Amino acid sequence: MSSSNLKFGQEMKNIMDMHIELSYCGFDGFKMLAMNYLSLESHFLLETIRCLLEETNMTPADVAKNLMPKVSNEDVETSLERLIQKPLEALRKRLRKEEGTSGEDSSEKEAEDTEDKELEEEIDNGKS
Repeated sequence: MSSSNLKFGQEMKNIMDMHIELSYCGFDGFKMLAMNYLSLESHFLLETIRCLLEETNMTPADVAKNLMPKVSNEDVETSLERLIQKPLEALRKRLRKEEGTSGEDSSEKEAEDTEDKELEEEIDNGKS
């Protein structure tokens, strides 16, 4: 390899090492993605999603990935529930870290199960 090619390669490496800061997805961004992917303007889970997006950092790409139907006959609730699970997992991790626990004992597992049941009840109540 010639020295000029080596120098060009080094310059390209420096260019490729630049960090690009992207914003996180807010509720307005979510609404636009929900409209594009699910033709969704209103839904009983939107307030839950608003709260979760305010408490966690999800990129628009992560939101879109979770909103996209995985199979052709997937309903809106399934996509929204999948989206809700990601920030809930992040919140649980953050809470564990703040509490200073790395492992998961039975009381933490019970608390997560209770949270999951409450979320399922909220979803079921909204459907009726």
